[in-house]
Amino acid sequence: MDLRRMMELWTTILVTLYTNGSAAIPDTWLLLDSQSSIDVFCNGKLLRRIYKSNATLTIRCNAGVRTTNMRGYFPNYGWVWYYPAGIANILSLSRVKEQHRVTYDSDNGNVFQVHKKNGEIINFHEGSKRLFYHDLNNRSTEQCLFVNTVADNLKLFSAQEKKK
Repeated sequence: MDLRRMMELWTTILVTLYTNGSAAIPDTWLLLDSQSSIDVFCNGKLLRRIYKSNATLTIRCNAGVRTTNMRGYFPNYGWVWYYPAGIANILSLSRVKEQHRVTYDSDNGNVFQVHKKNGEIINFHEGSKRLFYHDLNNRSTEQCLFVNTVADNLKLFSAQEKKK
């Protein structure tokens, strides 16, 4: 099965679970998805500097084909796609592991742990529908999201903006 077909199948399953069920995915949840190759968010309140991109993302699901050309900055993580009509805020496991160490042990807590460089850990717990999530409304100090630096913040500004 090719990657495109796998993504279509996964999206179909995810949409079916939450559009046919009684509960939607809370918009404060971050899903850690091992099948996604991109990060895409539906909750614009979690993003900064949302803008219209020259590139377009095509999303295939049982609702048909959807596209977005909106991008936003997820503080302390990086640029993600923004699709306000989506059903979840999705972080690609593959992309997260490029920045942070990620561990999983099914016998010890059954959580994915994202290990930040400052020693803090973000836990992604398995929900009742078998999706691994981190709820931004229930953060403890241990689970405080990605820390940014002055250098990271400066990357958001052009040379001209930095002179101001």
